[in-house]
Amino acid sequence: MSEIEFLCLAVFRGKPILGERFPYFAVGIDLVTGRWIRLVENIKGHALKLRRLQCLDRGFPRRMRPLDVVSLSLEAPAPDRFHPENWILGPGIGSNSLLRTASEDETLNLLIRKKAEETRSEEKLFGSVTSDVTHVGKFKSSILICCPGSLMWRRTREFNKGRVEEVHGHGPEIKGQFSFGVDEWTYALPVTDPVWERKIESHLPDSGHMENRQLLESIEPATNDDTLLTLTIDDGLTTPNELHTIIAGVLLLPKPQVDAGTPANPIVEDEA
Repeated sequence: MSEIEFLCLAVFRGKPILGERFPYFAVGIDLVTGRWIRLVENIKGHALKLRRLQCLDRGFPRRMRPLDVVSLSLEAPAPDRFHPENWILGPGIGSNSLLRTASEDETLNLLIRKKAEETRSEEKLFGSVTSDVTHVGKFKSSILICCPGSLMWRRTREFNKGRVEEVHGHGPEIKGQFSFGVDEWTYALPVTDPVWERKIESHLPDSGHMENRQLLESIEPATNDDTLLTLTIDDGLTTPNELHTIIAGVLLLPKPQVDAGTPANPIVEDEA
C-alpha cells in the first residue's frame, strides 16, 4: 500500500455491467513519480463505481472532479493490455482527501500545459487518423492530454456509445471536433464527462457546430481560460481489432500569472 498525491484529469462514465448503474472511471497523474494512473477496483480490471470516486472536501464527501489533487492510497498495479496504467485503489474514502485544485496552483497549471504542448509534435492521435485505434499494444498509456488546433462542439443524433435512451437517461451525444497532429488531422469524438455534458448542452444549437470560444463566452460566468482535452481509449467499445478514443475531460485552466505575487483566478465548477 502506498500513499500518493493524485492529480485527477478525467472522470468519465463507462458502460453499465450486467444491468448495474453506470460505472465511473478516474484517470490522472501521480505527482511524485509523474506516471499515469487509472483507478480500478480491487477486482482486477473493473471500473470504479461512482460511490468509490468520492473525495472528502473539507470533511464532506463529493465526487472527484478533474483538476482535483487528492491524497489516496494505492494497493498494487493491475495492468492489462488496454490499460497499462491500471492501479487498484485502497479501500474506503477516509484517506481520499482533497488537498487543492490545479486551477489554483500555477506549478500544476504549467505541468498540465507542458504535457498538452508535447502532443503538438505527434503525427496522429494514438497513432490513428480516425477515432479507432488498431494497435493497442504499441503505446505506453491509454491517456493523453491534447491541446487541439480548432475546436468545435456539436450535437449528434446518436445516443452515447450506443446506449438506449431509457438506460442512458438523456438524449443524443455531444461531440468535440478538433484538429490534431503535425498534419492537422480532424477528429470528432464523443464527450463522456457528465459534468461537462450538462454544463454545455443547453448552450449548443440543435444543428450545426459551435466554436469553442463562442461556447465559453455563453457559459455563465463566461471564461477566457484555455481549453485542454483529456483523451482516453475506451475498452468498453471494442471490436475484434480496434478500440475507440473519447473525450474524457475538458480542463479549463487560468493562464499562470507573470507576477508571482498575483494569484491565479480559481475556477468554480458547478456540481451536476
